[in-house]
Parts: sequence; structure tokens; C-alpha cells
Amino acid sequence: DDLGLGAQGSRVAGREERDDVDRRTIEAAGTEGLGHGGADLLDRLALDDNGFVWASISRKVDGTQAAPGVMVIDPVNNQARTFTSANGLPSNELYDLVKDQTGDIWAATLLGVARLSGPGGAFLPDATFLTPNVTKGEGTGFPALWNTAVRAIAVDGANRKWFGTDEGLWLFSADANEALLHFTRENSPLPSNRIVDVAVNDRTGDVWIATDGGVVSYRGSATITAGGPSCTKASPNPVRPDYTGLMGISGLSNNAL
Repeated sequence: DDLGLGAQGSRVAGREERDDVDRRTIEAAGTEGLGHGGADLLDRLALDDNGFVWASISRKVDGTQAAPGVMVIDPVNNQARTFTSANGLPSNELYDLVKDQTGDIWAATLLGVARLSGPGGAFLPDATFLTPNVTKGEGTGFPALWNTAVRAIAVDGANRKWFGTDEGLWLFSADANEALLHFTRENSPLPSNRIVDVAVNDRTGDVWIATDGGVVSYRGSATITAGGPSCTKASPNPVRPDYTGLMGISGLSNNAL
């Protein structure tokens, strides 16, 4: 069944069966009080591998009440709960939600990023988001992008994380324990350091970056094979014995290397 999300008081949606629509009311523990500037302002959505719907609550603009964070909805069992800074989020002000290649849920917040591993257990009492700690390279010993406004997240074919911030574009390892690249206006063609959105073309690996000063793209190095692998191709081909540069290989099964 299709799922429609809206708001009715403190409810997430109303169930109303017609020929062309199926709307569901979810009145679960943990959603109290969301009707006032809460569930009526759902912002970003992510769907996990369990069929759960993850929704961020739109950020407050009137300053009267902090945004409630993230809501997760199980439409099959008709239940919902929220995650806030009390459940591991660096901040209740959310900018983006994504599911990565392993099924984990990542949240971009005003004060950094956090991951919830194994979202199938989201309704367990001890379920919590965790902030990844940097263990290699720049920032070692600190949470990844600690106290940094992260506006957007994109996941590439290698499950690496592209984070758009007010201080440029970052590429982190799959677990966000190592910063691999940091693009700014000063060291790259970025027209502005304030990143608005990031998207990855899984077929080509191209990374598209929207800033408040324009849009640019970057030729990434990770892709996803759609369907079955085709004939593998390598470039350059042939490779001469004295060649020391990069090689490109296409047509491999996902995670073949």
C-alpha cells in the first residue's frame, strides 16, 4: 500500500480509503505534541530496507520551540517514535536524512552528523544515533564535523559520505572515521563554500554540488553497477610496463574490489 504523510492534531496522518488513496493514522507512543509545529511540518524523507519511513521535522523559524528531530514510522504495525538529541542526535535541527549502501540511516544536523546502525531495531528502547569519531588523518580524536552545520548528505558507490557544509564540501570514508577530501572556494572551482545540496550519479560517479552561488560537478571515482555486470573494460588498455598512473575499470559487479 502507498503511504501518505500529513498531520491532524498530534497525528501523523489519517487513514481514509478511496479508490486512489490509502492514508494511515498513526497514533503511537512518542508522537505526542507533534501536531503543534511538528508532524504538520515534515521535511526530508528516507525509506529504509525494513519498510520504515524516516522523516525529519522541519526546522523552527519562529524561535519559540526547538524542532523535534527525526520521526520513524512503521506503516505495517502502525507505530511511530521520535529521535532527538536525547537519543544521540548532535542537534534537533535536521537538514537531511539518507540511507546508505548498508541500510544505515544518516542524519545531517546543525551541529554535525550522526548514524543509526541497524534501523530494523529502531523501536527498541535502547536504539540511538551515534556520532562517528575520526580515527585517521585530520580531526583525529574528535567527532566527524563536530559543531559544523551539515546541510546535505550524499552516498556514493563505495558507500563513502559526501557532506555539504557552510565550510565547503567534505568526502568521508564509509564509516565517516576519516576525512578523504575537503573542497572549498579557495582550493577548487566551488563558487561558494555554503553547500545547499549534493547528489551522486551512481552510473557515472559524478558528484553534483549546489551552492548558494551556483552549481558545479566533480568527477567521482565510485559507481554502482545497475543490473548484472557486463563485459569488464579497463582504461588505459593495454597497460605498458612503465605506466604509473591511474586506471579505470568498468563493468564490475558491485563490491567486486
